[in-house]
Amino acid sequence: MTCKILKHLLINNICLVLLIIANTIFFYKNTKAEGISIKASVNNEIVTNIDLQNRYNFFIKTTNIKNNSSSEKKFITKQILNKLVDENIQRQEAKKLKIIIKDSKLTEVLNNIAISQGFSNLKDFKKDFKKNKISYQQYQEQIKSQLLWKEVIFQKIKPRIAVNESDINEMIELQKINVKKTNFKLAEIFIPFKDKQEEKDALAIITKLDTELKDSGYKFNKISQQFSSNNNISDNEIEWIEDTDLNPEILKNIQELKIKDISNPIKLANGYYIFKIIDKTIKINLNKSDENQIRQIIFYKKLDLEAKKYLNQIKKEAYIKIK
Repeated sequence: MTCKILKHLLINNICLVLLIIANTIFFYKNTKAEGISIKASVNNEIVTNIDLQNRYNFFIKTTNIKNNSSSEKKFITKQILNKLVDENIQRQEAKKLKIIIKDSKLTEVLNNIAISQGFSNLKDFKKDFKKNKISYQQYQEQIKSQLLWKEVIFQKIKPRIAVNESDINEMIELQKINVKKTNFKLAEIFIPFKDKQEEKDALAIITKLDTELKDSGYKFNKISQQFSSNNNISDNEIEWIEDTDLNPEILKNIQELKIKDISNPIKLANGYYIFKIIDKTIKINLNKSDENQIRQIIFYKKLDLEAKKYLNQIKKEAYIKIK
């Protein structure tokens, strides 16, 4: 009896393996026939050339930059592919934690984005995508990925963050050095580079973006959603940052700017930045009576740092293959 059961299980397992192989062969034959190729594998999911082309088209349409050299196009494509990989990892992590975003929530957020970009409603926003021949569905998935990741941070990381009395006292002592502080709310565009060729391409792209932003009045948040080191969907989600927490080179370039002003491109060791001043305040040093405000500033600093560490950790643990 035992032998019969084992034989039965063995046959079933063989059939299952053959079925998986058959499905894999079928998938690759069909993707080849339809002109679909795999650009990246992320654990058990893929990013295709169609995904990449749709996002590239979206970037070109929203930024309005033209006449890219083959080197610049390759550079942009690489940055977009890296972002698609990150989004894939973020969605997978949310799925693992059984986090979902309700359709009603997604629609609400998309409607708010549409209105913030000057459209009367979401319907007109969708029509604009169709008119420009870019994928609204993929844009919707991008926003959904950002919402899922925010929920991951909220559920997984936020409970770990603690602000104690020593943190508060340390911040108060540090502030005694300067009588006044300038606090900023900054939206950013960030174009990273790793070598001399990438630096050259990044400079060409950031220069074109800078021209579009200043000469054409193009919407800053449209571009920053594609190229930013943070995960903010709207300006309302941006947290305050003190001047002492900014890189000195950044502070030098933005400290005289007014609200809604846009900085010139700023080069740092890891890439080029452009900042928009969303809000700006000059404050006298905080003291013990401002404990709640101090606690909130410290909390969001720690949360942002831990969220970046967490993403880097799950990326290290993931199987990622760029084609």
